Amino acid sequence: PSHQALAPPPDETFTIAPAAVGRRRLRNVCLDYLSRLADAEAETLCLAHFRSATTMTDSLAALGALTRFPGAAFDEASAAFYGKAKANSEALVINKWFMVQAANPAPGALETVKGLMAHEAFDGTNPNRVRSVIGVFASANPTAFHALDGAGYEFIAAQVIAIDQKNPQLLHDVT
Repeated sequence: PSHQALAPPPDETFTIAPAAVGRRRLRNVCLDYLSRLADAEAETLCLAHFRSATTMTDSLAALGALTRFPGAAFDEASAAFYGKAKANSEALVINKWFMVQAANPAPGALETVKGLMAHEAFDGTNPNRVRSVIGVFASANPTAFHALDGAGYEFIAAQVIAIDQKNPQLLHDVT
């Protein structure tokens, strides 16, 4: 089925009924596959999906798909997702936003992660925030983590040393 064929009817209210959950999952998997085409049509589709999302699941799926399109569309969706989470004081949703950023394999990913650690919402003493940035970078961004220059390894080694000095228990969750 096409992405549009899986769209909920305009008058459908949110439900956790298995058919609705399955339709959202399938729609988001299709969106992910389409985004891998990395063409202008796919980018437009991903941004439209983000803009029309009525659930966090759909918003997050579209944001993740947009990581394949560095630039204005991704920046718009990222800022909107973070802004909404911040306005609603949704710490766990902000962690999801951090995770998408840290897993993004776009060029300059390591610098992005370092920038996230200076972000207003990052708290190096909050284990969930540390996991959502440092842990996700190490476990879900193989392109940047395993960069040939070794910078990803150096970064994680430095973080492990710093974390061990502050909160050694956290290392069990990050590494």
